[in-house]
Amino acid sequence: MALKHLIWIAIHVFVYFWFPTYGCTLTIFGFLLIELLIKTRGDRKFELIHFYYLGLTVVSLANLSIIYRHESGNYLINFPYAEPYLFPVASLVFALGNQFIGLGYDLFQNIKFPEIYLKVKQNQRVVDWIFYLTVLFALKGFWLFFSFPGSIQMVIEFFPIVGVFILSRLAGKYQKSSLFVKAIIAMIAVTFNALLFAYLRIEMLLPILVFLIGFFLGAGSFSKLLNVKLIPVFIVFALFYSFFEFFGENRSQIGVGLDRVMQLNSALDSNTSVLIEEDDNLSAFDRSSNIAQISAICGLVVENGYYQGTSVTPLLVAFIPRFLWPEKPTIALGVWFALQIGAAVETEDWYNNSINMTIPGQLFLDFGWSGLAIGGIIVGVFLKLLWGSVSFYDKRFNLLGTYFGVYLLLTAFLGLGADLQILITFLSIYLLLLFMSIILRKQE
Repeated sequence: MALKHLIWIAIHVFVYFWFPTYGCTLTIFGFLLIELLIKTRGDRKFELIHFYYLGLTVVSLANLSIIYRHESGNYLINFPYAEPYLFPVASLVFALGNQFIGLGYDLFQNIKFPEIYLKVKQNQRVVDWIFYLTVLFALKGFWLFFSFPGSIQMVIEFFPIVGVFILSRLAGKYQKSSLFVKAIIAMIAVTFNALLFAYLRIEMLLPILVFLIGFFLGAGSFSKLLNVKLIPVFIVFALFYSFFEFFGENRSQIGVGLDRVMQLNSALDSNTSVLIEEDDNLSAFDRSSNIAQISAICGLVVENGYYQGTSVTPLLVAFIPRFLWPEKPTIALGVWFALQIGAAVETEDWYNNSINMTIPGQLFLDFGWSGLAIGGIIVGVFLKLLWGSVSFYDKRFNLLGTYFGVYLLLTAFLGLGADLQILITFLSIYLLLLFMSIILRKQE
């Protein structure tokens, strides 16, 4: 396993010198595609790292598109902070960083954190309760008017997504119409809530994406995704692509709740929109690229040298609960990075922009090439330890393990967060769910 990654690392470095413009982006895309094809032809038990690779495949294609546009003479108006002359170095950082993460993940086969486990009997009554609770919490914007502290609120927020996954996975596994209808209703409820209350567009797409992932993993076959019953789901998924830009242009001008429906309808009727942010007219595909921000990181390194841990230091206080330190400063690494590259300004309330560094980018910014290698391996090992704790493909119905497993898979597919802060979030949620599983098992 390790030898495979070392060979690809050598390929990335060689191609960087031979074909710097597109080389590393093409080689990392080739590696990702081969890994996914091998897994598809194998047992199809996709792990966390495979969902990460799947997301990176889209990112790689988007990066190729951005590089091609620049090479064709198109000014990157949507990425004013980009450093196009550093695109080759940024591509190498992206390729090597993710290759080292893969190496760390595959380095040890049977390591894991203590298992998160809560045994639940899988019967009709349990399925019905999951359905009812999913719909109830999906529509929490209408009845839950307060927030819980820290990770507890995050667990509550994510529950409806997990409910959609469980129901769609059961529908795919057993191919029963009653389960399929419950999964569809749950997906619609979560999507409806996101349309009314969400600010981030990805929150509106997640329920549909989770439904399709759950159905596929339950069925264990791509052919099941061609079921005629899924056609409406794919149509809605496709329509979201056009809605992506429209909502981005208008979201700063609309409210939340049922008023949003009326305001969006008015905007559609008048066919007018106000472009508030420069990058709001980017398509979903364009926004998945990260070559611009990694090139900006390379620009900071050229100008200031390596930051020697400056961006990581705020994470040291992340584990101190706010009730013990009420004045604990907000950790906003994306805002800090945006300020560093001149892409954000201070407003009356906060700052007007936040840009993701990516995990490889932050490691390189702080510690250089050696930090990229060592840090990437450590991140990969950490992800393996977390994934081992969920027993995702166990025949037992492990409710808490499934919950954490779905959270890991989705976060991995979406790029493992914006920076290293996601690792702190992973660990805090893991510890909370582990504590819950210990308490509940003792009661059991």
